[in-house]
Amino acid sequence: MITVKVAQMPGALREFVLEDGASVSEALDTADMSADGFTVSVNGATSGQDRVLADGDNVILTKAAKGNVA
Repeated sequence: MITVKVAQMPGALREFVLEDGASVSEALDTADMSADGFTVSVNGATSGQDRVLADGDNVILTKAAKGNVA
């Protein structure tokens, strides 16, 4: 079992216990969150939803930045 923290910013980190080998996608499902329209990062680095998590990881969703088109 691993313990990870998941948050959608702005917001508080919530802690979840998952099975070993759980992915970002599984953590988001457990937290009842969707990555649609958000950038996903694990421990501060942009990540895909298929990344396998380790004990103590932090999964953060932030609004995807929209740039100006020249």
